[in-house]
Amino acid sequence: MSTSALSRSAKGLAGTVATPLALVATCIVIDVLLGQLVQKVLHWPIYLDSVGTILAGVLGGPLIGLITGVAANLIWGVVFSDPTIVPYAITAACIGVAAGLAARFQAFRTPQGVAIAGILTGVMAALVSAPISAYLVPGRTSGSAEVIQRLHQTGASLIKAATLQGLLSDPVDKLLSFLIVWLIIFVLPASLKGSCARSEAALGRLRFNSRYGVAAVLSAAAAGFSWFFLPAFGPGVYSVFYLAVILSAWNGGLGPAMLATAVGVGAQIGFQFGFQDSLHGAAAIVSDALRLVILVLVSGFIAFVNLRREAALGEQRRRQAELRSVVDSIVEALVLISPEDRVLRVNHRFQEIFSVAPLELVGHGLDALDSVLERAFHDSAAVQQEIRRTKDNEQDRFTDIYTQVWPRERQLEVFSAPVTSDGRFLGRLFGFRDVTGEREPDRTETEFVSRASQKPRTPFTSIQGSPDLLWDEDAGGLDEQHQQ
Repeated sequence: MSTSALSRSAKGLAGTVATPLALVATCIVIDVLLGQLVQKVLHWPIYLDSVGTILAGVLGGPLIGLITGVAANLIWGVVFSDPTIVPYAITAACIGVAAGLAARFQAFRTPQGVAIAGILTGVMAALVSAPISAYLVPGRTSGSAEVIQRLHQTGASLIKAATLQGLLSDPVDKLLSFLIVWLIIFVLPASLKGSCARSEAALGRLRFNSRYGVAAVLSAAAAGFSWFFLPAFGPGVYSVFYLAVILSAWNGGLGPAMLATAVGVGAQIGFQFGFQDSLHGAAAIVSDALRLVILVLVSGFIAFVNLRREAALGEQRRRQAELRSVVDSIVEALVLISPEDRVLRVNHRFQEIFSVAPLELVGHGLDALDSVLERAFHDSAAVQQEIRRTKDNEQDRFTDIYTQVWPRERQLEVFSAPVTSDGRFLGRLFGFRDVTGEREPDRTETEFVSRASQKPRTPFTSIQGSPDLLWDEDAGGLDEQHQQ
């Protein structure tokens, strides 16, 4: 590779990394400042120290959300000399990943989706924080020693530490945090959201090269978690490796999943011998071997299922890419509006004709489309009225011609048709076709006929005027013969 190519690659990588780094830094500041304000100054019974982590996950993806959550907790603990918050970096990482996944599943399209995602994330955060509160920070759990001991005997290692306060406060806190992030995203400039989306896509293309690194980090985190909690929870804590295997398989496929499985097996063998005394003699060799076999079999099944899922998703993505290519190659500008009055998709031709970025429309309501139509059409009110009149119509089609004045003047044929799938109404498709060239011959013909009919009128008028002058005897008297 030449020096210039290396330079371009380095600049491209720097541009790809710069936006996520700025996003992480900004969101860490939001987490720390907002959390300190709410907890230390206002003394509210909620935290709101995950708003930045959730924002990072939504804009940058699950991995950026994870990094932001962990870094925010570590910085909080160091700057404010609060070591008790550091173990909760595990919870913060889970919150960042959950926010990124919620964004990918389009949860932030509607307030209802945001609320459901916030509540589910809060419940997850309460369950993840439960063993941390019970083991590392005993003062934060309200359960008595007798209750904890009884639950420990039944093997409920997570439920035993989940207090009523945690199961109530965490969902409420995350619900409010998700709603705050939804409002922030709503007012963010489209250019900033587009930059974050491009960076996330670029980082996603680098995923293949980093998938084993992600698996190694997840496996190391699971090993550290097991080492911390093994004395308190016993061999049941090794179930955390299933999570590492699932995430490694989801991110990288079969190979990284097998790496996480190998680390899990090695950790179980090493920790079992290392903690034999503290585990009061440990379990029988047969029981340990059975546990290892189950880990390998379950992990292998998880990896196999993910492999099949990736194959199916790959085929689905290929078909979607082909469909997008076909739609983008159509000469008509297309916009699809859902029954909920939201713009679902615009094609490349629509961007060209109306000089608008997809992020300014996709996912937004009809108000965003109205602003585009108002600057584009001479009679925009008529176009808007026609769209609103037919947007819920599941049967009829319509077509009409309007004059576009921006970004340049031309004649557009506007047509609309319903879109259905398996009998379900998906929305209304509106198309805009440039018919300026087709209407030019009609206009030329009309002008020609008008001018052709106008030319003979001029001499005929003069000829008609001369007899009138003679008849009125303006030029002198007329005898009978001249009158005849």
